[in-house]
Amino acid sequence: MSINLSLFGLSASLTEALLADSQVATEILIPPDRDAQMAAIGFNIPRTVDERPEETLKLHKDWHLMHAFYAGDLAPARGSSIEAGWPDTFLLQGGRTLAGENGYGPDRLLTASEVGDVDAFLSGIQFEDTLVALTEDALRASDIYVYGGENGVSLQETRETARIVHQEIVDFFRRCVTGSHTCLLMLT
Repeated sequence: MSINLSLFGLSASLTEALLADSQVATEILIPPDRDAQMAAIGFNIPRTVDERPEETLKLHKDWHLMHAFYAGDLAPARGSSIEAGWPDTFLLQGGRTLAGENGYGPDRLLTASEVGDVDAFLSGIQFEDTLVALTEDALRASDIYVYGGENGVSLQETRETARIVHQEIVDFFRRCVTGSHTCLLMLT
């Protein structure tokens, strides 16, 4: 079992619905086309909103790796003299904590302004330099799910995965800024 992270870019009206009723988060996480499948296993989702998120990014287990990069645990994203904090740690911290939870911590909502902070942070990273700074020893010592430890994937595979996922995250936040969206982060 692994902990997955999903990010959703929300319109103002969907954000308002979520703030009024935290159960809307479950509706966002599980799309309506899965209702019959969920009902078959005894999980009925009462639908209160018809609107779907404007943007969706499912990081699955790769969020562990990206958090370690952004927070500077594997290789410093902004130089070794800067201590990690907001927005470096945006995948796990920041935003408004919501009442909803899917077993691994509360759902969090980043305001449009906070989404802009994350976008600016991501835009300032020289990610290729960060990847070059990553060493085999740091990766082995990290014990990051799938990537670190004795049986982790190779350094080259890790770099390639990080490169692809980083670009997906950058593109997601850029689209959210362009659309003035908030961002719902859900650990499941």
